[in-house]
Amino acid sequence: ILLYENRFPSHGEYAAFFKEKRVYIRQYLEEGKQYRLRSIHDENRDMVLNRMDQIDYIGTCIGVVRE
Repeated sequence: ILLYENRFPSHGEYAAFFKEKRVYIRQYLEEGKQYRLRSIHDENRDMVLNRMDQIDYIGTCIGVVRE
């Protein structure tokens, strides 16, 4: 179970984003004037955005509950 908070992520935090009917959990990174959403898995590509309005933000990950 992933726990999310309703606040925009800071550099290096993990967050959930929504684009084109898919949800992505990515590490949020600020690189100059661009934003990189780094993939958690090596087989997926990072998303590089010029503006954050190119993707919808869901929430910032604040914890993981494992059973």
